[in-house]
Amino acid sequence: MSSRSNDALQVSFEFARGRVRCTVTGDLIRDSVPLLFETVRAILTGGDRVVIDLTATTMIDSAALGCAARLHQVATERGVSVEFVTGRNFQRRVFEVANLDGYLQIVHEPVG
Repeated sequence: MSSRSNDALQVSFEFARGRVRCTVTGDLIRDSVPLLFETVRAILTGGDRVVIDLTATTMIDSAALGCAARLHQVATERGVSVEFVTGRNFQRRVFEVANLDGYLQIVHEPVG
């Protein structure tokens, strides 16, 4: 498992059987969004599926929602599916309120 971090956020990732799992811990806010975007963008070629686990985030702002939409777009262009794991906590509600749950693949728990 590898990781990258800054003062507000840590992004850990591991490769397994054609997928990449990213675990995001901390505040996913304007100042930390570039860390997530650049980390995930760099590993999009590591498999055919990327799972981004947001259940350990403590804050998600509008910049993070924009980042999620951009990651989805980049992944789609590269033929990679991206899935956001939100659990049943506030993280899921943030995506619902922004009406992104119909655009992005949002799940309670990772599939497979």
